[in-house]
Amino acid sequence: SSRHCSDNLSLDNVRTLKFPDKAESLQTLNDAAELLCVLEDAFVIKQTSHLTNNEISQIHLDCEERLGELASIAVQKFGRAATRGSAWTTWCERCPNRQLERIAILFHANK
Repeated sequence: SSRHCSDNLSLDNVRTLKFPDKAESLQTLNDAAELLCVLEDAFVIKQTSHLTNNEISQIHLDCEERLGELASIAVQKFGRAATRGSAWTTWCERCPNRQLERIAILFHANK
């Protein structure tokens, strides 16, 4: 992966991963989504010899759910403009089968 953890690791990003609904900006949510992917990649690469394929799949599924949460919160808090951010676009790329859920989120977006 071309992502580097040191570029994305900040207290705000970590706080946003813990409490995404308290994010104060769209950029913070997008940065947190990028950090999540960096951490996922780094963990799986480092631990790959100790993990089963099922465990790796579960890690990926968990990260995809978290990406969906970050993307949903981004749209709810900051409107449809959030769909151009990395949280939303990464979720779309990784979870193409969640289109109906995304349509519902956009339908309820008030900005």
